[in-house]
Amino acid sequence: MDVTRDNFRQTLPLVKQAIKEASFIAIDGEFTGLSNGSFNTTAYDSPPQRYLKLHSNTHNFLLIQFGMCAFRWSDESQKYKAEAFNFYIFPLKSTVSGVPDRIFSCQSSSLDFLTKQGFDFNKAFKNGIPYLRPNEEATVRATLEEKQTFRENAFRSPVKRKNNSNNSSPVSTDSPTSAADQKAKEFVETAKQKVQKFLEDANQEEELILESCNSYFRKLLFESLPLAFPDQVLVESRTNEHTKLRHIVVVKGASSNIKKARQELTKAREEAELEDAIGFSKVISCLSESGKLVVGHNMFLDVIYTIQQFVHPLPNDLEEFKSLVSCVFPKVLDTKLMGSMLPFKDQLQSTALGDMHNRLKLPPFNPVGIETPGKYNIGTNDEHNHLHEAAYDAFITGSSFLSMVNFLSSFQSTSNPIISFSSLCNLVSPYVNKIFLMRSHDIPYLNISGTDLTPSRDHVFHVQFPASWRSNDIRQLFAPVGQINISWIDETHCLVGLYNKVQAKNVKNLVKSGTVEPGLYCIQSYDDYQAEPQHWLPTSQRNMVWRSNSTSNSVVNTPTRAKPALSFTSGLGQTSITPPTADVSTPLYRKRQGSFANRETTNGSLKDCDENDVEPLVKRQKSQENCTEDLPETHVKQDEAEVGEVSNVAASSGLFVVPDQWE
Repeated sequence: MDVTRDNFRQTLPLVKQAIKEASFIAIDGEFTGLSNGSFNTTAYDSPPQRYLKLHSNTHNFLLIQFGMCAFRWSDESQKYKAEAFNFYIFPLKSTVSGVPDRIFSCQSSSLDFLTKQGFDFNKAFKNGIPYLRPNEEATVRATLEEKQTFRENAFRSPVKRKNNSNNSSPVSTDSPTSAADQKAKEFVETAKQKVQKFLEDANQEEELILESCNSYFRKLLFESLPLAFPDQVLVESRTNEHTKLRHIVVVKGASSNIKKARQELTKAREEAELEDAIGFSKVISCLSESGKLVVGHNMFLDVIYTIQQFVHPLPNDLEEFKSLVSCVFPKVLDTKLMGSMLPFKDQLQSTALGDMHNRLKLPPFNPVGIETPGKYNIGTNDEHNHLHEAAYDAFITGSSFLSMVNFLSSFQSTSNPIISFSSLCNLVSPYVNKIFLMRSHDIPYLNISGTDLTPSRDHVFHVQFPASWRSNDIRQLFAPVGQINISWIDETHCLVGLYNKVQAKNVKNLVKSGTVEPGLYCIQSYDDYQAEPQHWLPTSQRNMVWRSNSTSNSVVNTPTRAKPALSFTSGLGQTSITPPTADVSTPLYRKRQGSFANRETTNGSLKDCDENDVEPLVKRQKSQENCTEDLPETHVKQDEAEVGEVSNVAASSGLFVVPDQWE
């Protein structure tokens, strides 16, 4: 069901009822952008680093479509009933004083993606549901209540009104403002004639709406009309909902009863406008208060956008963020993390949402029955036409979750073919409050309710090199120590992880070999790199710091740090390397020299380069290479075997365990 500003007020009770009756709730979001390029994420980010990078990369973008699907178990039909809501969200400018006029960013690739998926931008931008964070709501409400109280206590004539907000408050004055020029005088006289005709005509309506005018003219009318027609009219200011223009409204009668009635009517209208401005935040509040399990797929960004847009600005500290998430969503579960672990890992070739959903319909999985009744049915046929619509993605996320839960129940000796979710929820407790970390090589999840994994990074090294280097150049450099994983930071820096961790102690020999021009590259241990303040800076600022530290008379763009060039620092100490001999005919150097120094270009692209060599041309947009790229199958299997997942089967709440150690 599509929900916009036009039908939000009528639909909200249905949404609240669906949340109240739900066994669990699945969510999904669509955004105006994913990254502003401030930071590049790497495969070896620590959890605080990854959070800070995502926080910095996303804070100016908007969540413009929120999908929610409530799944409710029916004892009568022995099936689940799903109610899906597709909310279009946009911060439309409100007529309520104090509501922020928001500024946001868009990323062209994200908008292009949504366009190709058939996203209705007109529905979002024209009829999107507004929102206010709780602190913004409190500020606006306090301002409104102060204005209403002042208006009730200070209403008398003649008056002078403050015109900086709708239905502004009156303040007494000794003399009215005089019209400063002939145009203003003519405007006031014309208005008086219209009001006079309005009062004399018995067939006229109870109120007269004058033409829109600027604040100075409104001020003149507020003061002159009550004086010209004492005890006959009330003068108000009102904003047209469609044109957003402000008008002076003249109401017949000035008795105390009429004044009181009009004040109550104005107060009710202002309260309704404030409730409309709060908008979608009411859904998040209701979802939070329910305490229900919230299920998502690769949901880190969904959680980040939801909290920063509808709840509270994101803190800079990861632990504060975890506390905030726990307050808003006490129980969250990520189906991508479930699909990435045993017993599902061996059955799923892909954990992409659409692929995973289709695979979970087939043996050995046993999908549960789901009813999608009435007008809330978003449809389950022709899936490709619905993918990446937030409500549909939420629906198939919940459906996939139920299939996985049903599969876990098959390992219990007392399992039933179809049983209620409440009797199965203990099976998923190991996955609760663990959010999948995308493209993280050795920390697969963020632990919202506990301590994050801290794997050893002794086999990971930071490398600085000329901008002309490509993937193959780095692989050749590390060839003596075996296969590597390259995670790009920017065009001159990357992190390199060894698949054979035992070889870490031999990395220092790479800079002793004397096969490369002196000062050409620098290798650092991961711990030393983390200790430097530069790696916390945004990409552009970090490059400026490194460039400012480089020498001006180097033959090549040699990166120079506080440590000597061509240095390697490890836990074993610091080693300085003597420059190689002048003979540059070494095969390794000659090959590398041809790969980055004497390479010809055609139309701005490299010529005679293989796919792996060309790929890093877009290093600024690329966060890392595929972890299994160009790796023999034996290395991939060895790496997977090192993941300490527990797959022992028992009919208990500890049926499957998310490991606390991930090596």
